[in-house]
Amino acid sequence: MEHHALSTAALEPVPVQRVALIEPVHYARAAPLLEPFATNPEKPSSIIELSIQIDSHDGFMENLLRSEEPWRVNASKPWRSDALETFVEQLQLGTKLQEALLKGVRREAIEGDVDLYTEQCGQSAEDRAEQWKDVRQDEAIALLLMATSPHIETLRLGTELPANSLLEQYITYGNYGRIPKVLPKLKHVEFFTTSNIFNDPRLYHQFEFMQLMQLVHRLPLLESVKIERATDEHLSFGWFVPRCGNRKRLEITHCDIGSEVIEMLLLIPQELEELVFSSGGLTSIDGSYSTLSIIAVRQALNAHHKTLTTLDLDMEMRMDDIQAGGRDYDHDENYHDGREVYDKPLSWDENDLVFREFWLQDKRASKANHSMIAETLVTHQGTATLRGCSFADYPKLQHLRIGIKSLLGVVMFDWEGEPYNSKEVTKLPPGGPRLVDRLPPSLVTLAIYGYERGHCQDVDEQIDELLRERQTRLPLLEKVEGIETKIKSLGDLFGHIDYGDEDDELWTEEERDWTWI
Repeated sequence: MEHHALSTAALEPVPVQRVALIEPVHYARAAPLLEPFATNPEKPSSIIELSIQIDSHDGFMENLLRSEEPWRVNASKPWRSDALETFVEQLQLGTKLQEALLKGVRREAIEGDVDLYTEQCGQSAEDRAEQWKDVRQDEAIALLLMATSPHIETLRLGTELPANSLLEQYITYGNYGRIPKVLPKLKHVEFFTTSNIFNDPRLYHQFEFMQLMQLVHRLPLLESVKIERATDEHLSFGWFVPRCGNRKRLEITHCDIGSEVIEMLLLIPQELEELVFSSGGLTSIDGSYSTLSIIAVRQALNAHHKTLTTLDLDMEMRMDDIQAGGRDYDHDENYHDGREVYDKPLSWDENDLVFREFWLQDKRASKANHSMIAETLVTHQGTATLRGCSFADYPKLQHLRIGIKSLLGVVMFDWEGEPYNSKEVTKLPPGGPRLVDRLPPSLVTLAIYGYERGHCQDVDEQIDELLRERQTRLPLLEKVEGIETKIKSLGDLFGHIDYGDEDDELWTEEERDWTWI
């Protein structure tokens, strides 16, 4: 008997924990994963990682029409029983499985406060019947897998998610608590790209990452958000209530994002503990790119100076001389240099009640004194004194990786566009604290991008001073990197103009393996 029991156990299928829905074949393989939930609704799916890419070019005109007024939709419409039946029928899973799935999803839906939006929007049940008549199979499978998988901790979401799609609405309303139990254990989110408009891997990717951020920023257990290859060119979604989100870690790498947008991204979370940000590595169609100011980034970080533990800034490629430094700022989150701050979005529409309710909900959760950062921001302007920035009053900062220019305000380029190792660059700008005075006593590891001994006497002297006084001034400092051996920044690796004719001059994204399911 014991031997028989062991044999039976050995034949039981291993629970599926990771699912990727990228290609059509993936969706076909994923449909049977819904069957266990249908036969036993009390036993949730074992999926902990879910990757989803919806091809927005399938039915392009239909999606285009939907995206013109992305928030003016009947929020309760997707949860009508007749619409849900249409969704599940398209899966062709059979009557028994179909009814069981409907029961499970309806249970999630009817607990949400959707009648409120039906009343506010003033739309009848028939107003958008045609809109939901032909819901796509990939959306239905992705939504049902998500709805029946309460243990998902990692969500990778493709940037081509169709605007106003069923899946987008499901996640958004879950994010704002209008539908309960949506991704209740989600910790990590990544917005990934599979292609761009020209299908060219050398180009940055244009997508509405601010709008995607609004899908998940309020989820209760959210810890981290990752964005890669993004550009803010043609970014249309440009508002956010500051300090209303829950994420603790933000990773934005190999991007072309200017000061205004990165500042807004940094101000979304209530408390930020870790930031990894790198700018550059790819190119654009016309070779143009956004510029960055360390002043603007430093000012936005001030809102989190009491909580930041890890900071990695590689932005030398994007900064010109003036943007390398400027005056010091107090920890005043209400300070806005040259910007206008509004109590509501500039595109406010009193009839857009769903949009307004979400905004008011964010405002109530905000830890900031001011209400909103407007769509149009003005980049902080540095002064003639290029003094870099200091993190001495970041009491919890333990791990710092930063470029030498960002830290000390070194003039990296001369008028001929020569890089930092030009022999003509021998002096630091006057004023500003010493290097050792810019670092907090809590620091455990320090890495400096782009430093090379022998090119600037002032910098060499401050580096030597740091090494002499580290034991007394920085008693917890265990590791210093980038002194004896240069740590190359993106600017060193791919050229300071961030553009090249050869593929090997640009960053290459690692090829993803989407075969697992």
